[in-house]
Amino acid sequence: MADLERAKVLIELRRLGEAREQLAAVLAAEPDNAEAATYLAQAAYLDQRYREAVEQSAAALRIQPRNQFALRIHALALLNTDDAGRWQAQQVARQVVAMGPEFAENHRILAIVLRECGQLPEALVAIDRAVELDPDEADIHVARGSILRRMGRCGNGFRTGPAAEAYRTALRLEPESAYAVHDLAIVELNGHRLRNALRGVLKAAAMDPGLGDLVRTNVATVIRHAIRRMHWVLTAVGFVALTLGGLYDTVAPVPLDSSYAHAVYESQDLPAPQLIPVGPEGVAQDSGVPQPTSPIPTAAPAPGSGVVSRGTEVLPESAPSATRPPAASESAYPSNNVGGHDDSAKVPTPPPGDRSSSAADTNDPTRLSAVGRGVGAIGMGLIVLVSLWWLTAIPRRRWRFVLRAAWSSPPTALRLVVFGVGLLVCVLSVATGLRVFLSIAEPSLLALGIILRRIA
Repeated sequence: MADLERAKVLIELRRLGEAREQLAAVLAAEPDNAEAATYLAQAAYLDQRYREAVEQSAAALRIQPRNQFALRIHALALLNTDDAGRWQAQQVARQVVAMGPEFAENHRILAIVLRECGQLPEALVAIDRAVELDPDEADIHVARGSILRRMGRCGNGFRTGPAAEAYRTALRLEPESAYAVHDLAIVELNGHRLRNALRGVLKAAAMDPGLGDLVRTNVATVIRHAIRRMHWVLTAVGFVALTLGGLYDTVAPVPLDSSYAHAVYESQDLPAPQLIPVGPEGVAQDSGVPQPTSPIPTAAPAPGSGVVSRGTEVLPESAPSATRPPAASESAYPSNNVGGHDDSAKVPTPPPGDRSSSAADTNDPTRLSAVGRGVGAIGMGLIVLVSLWWLTAIPRRRWRFVLRAAWSSPPTALRLVVFGVGLLVCVLSVATGLRVFLSIAEPSLLALGIILRRIA
């Protein structure tokens, strides 16, 4: 019996190989020891030797047909064989409940078997009965949380659901339960609370190194979901930046009576122009602007020049009496003729940033407008900040583990490469102002996002 008790301790310590050797020695000495056969079946089941567990539990039941512990091991082992074994597992689980309906563990095993067979509503009824019988057993709440998770009761990104509450109850009863921590992280993942999910699976791996392979798979899954979300955010930012990058401000011509035009004339010591309305006959009308009353002195015409003097005005002989509107080549601006150069045709122009004549230069279709570049810079800056915030969820000693888990999953690695290249090209387009990079990156991100959604 000392060897049997030692074997039980070894099973608790998960030293399954040594436990099986001890139990085999006991059965060699006592072939009819049903307890030893049952524990040997349990060690084989925990070591994932399901066929051996079925054989050993069946041997124990031949010795003690009403051994409920052996029946529970037999049901779980059959569950992991094939479809026929699943059907037999249901029959065995119902049999053990009928044999001992007052035991919560029997209802828990039935709930697990029904859960794996896809009969979730009936499984929930069985596990609720187990909770009524033993509300302080953490494993029962873990099983209940797994059933609720498969039923989709995980909550959403803003509030948790009953599945998370079941796992939290299990953790209150047994804080060191790595399975409860891990399954709670999966609930967070299903509820789209990705950062909490990543922290949970990493914590479960630290609590139980035996969960390493399972944790690596789920870490890659969490990162893939996060990168998928960031991929679509980057696609939206690129689309908005590309759309706004084609909008330019059109600059209206500067009016002659504007403050800017007056400032230009004052800087050149010239009188500001006065706008005089012109009638249909080309005769200036009264505009309410005071005109000079003193005649303008003129020099006497030379004899034979063909110019006659009329009072104080000097007109050509052939000129009509009505004033003639200026020709297109003549300027309506005051003359600033210095050194023999006629600057009367020069029109004051606004600074380079406000000139309408430079619209062709600033409205370059190959470049992004200032608005597009600004929106793109803000959006991509937020993406970088969110990425840095995500990194704070990973302990520094676990960074290498997370990177290996991500690159070991081809779908996750592909997502990372596509997102990284897309972000680099978008940042390059915003930094240089060239539309060509964003014009290539945005539709490529959209197409790859649709494709990767189906395969990764």
